Amino acid sequence: FPVTIPLHYSRISRYNEIEAYLDEYAQRTNTFSPTNILLFKMSGFNTHIAYGTDIGMIHASFSWAKVVEHPIDGIWQRTLVSQWKVF
Repeated sequence: FPVTIPLHYSRISRYNEIEAYLDEYAQRTNTFSPTNILLFKMSGFNTHIAYGTDIGMIHASFSWAKVVEHPIDGIWQRTLVSQWKVF
């Protein structure tokens, strides 16, 4: 699907802007599936996006300074806001 990253992209984004963008290009779902796009709300307006995998999720980790894959547990389960299936 066509994706355009806004020129004003920031590591600190507004949750509702990202959610609206995902609603435009994907179908919201309550059922986890590998390949879903996952949205996490972290400390207020900070947001984090991950990609669902057979193990759990893959995402860019700020604290580890690399892309990592791991299960969705602990804080990740508590902060998962929504997920989308790409159509």
